Amino acid sequence: MSDQLTIVTEEPVIAKVKLEIPCLAEYVGVARLAILGVANRIAFTYDEVEDVRLAVGEACTHAIERAADRKTYLAAHGQESQEPCTLTIACTIDKSTLSIELTDTIPVAEHVDTEPPAAEDGIDYQKLGTVLMEILVDQVTFETSSSGTTVRLVKTASQAN
Repeated sequence: MSDQLTIVTEEPVIAKVKLEIPCLAEYVGVARLAILGVANRIAFTYDEVEDVRLAVGEACTHAIERAADRKTYLAAHGQESQEPCTLTIACTIDKSTLSIELTDTIPVAEHVDTEPPAAEDGIDYQKLGTVLMEILVDQVTFETSSSGTTVRLVKTASQAN
């Protein structure tokens, strides 16, 4: 009888979780709690889970601010938004990586060429939120189309099994 060594490699089990919420501030907590549960399925440290949760909160806030800006713009021009904006959070989970796509239904505004209104303290909170997301996760990308914006966040566990 000959000795044989068999190596079995496990394919990562991929799971997908999707959540759709209204693009309103009162639902950011729902998104953060959902992502907390999803992120706990991966071999993340406590700090990595918190990083993901905070990054998702920033991405949600970014979309909510753009929705509010669009609503203000439309109201100032005597128009009304026909459908409420939504935010879809789609997570793809594998053994050590979490990919999150936050896609909103906020059309690119007609006033894209103008700067967003400055905060009273002179801080651009949208740029600050983007920098924060870049610090918290491994990869951040933005994709804008005529029907909305997608923010993609990717985080890989530092201590992958």
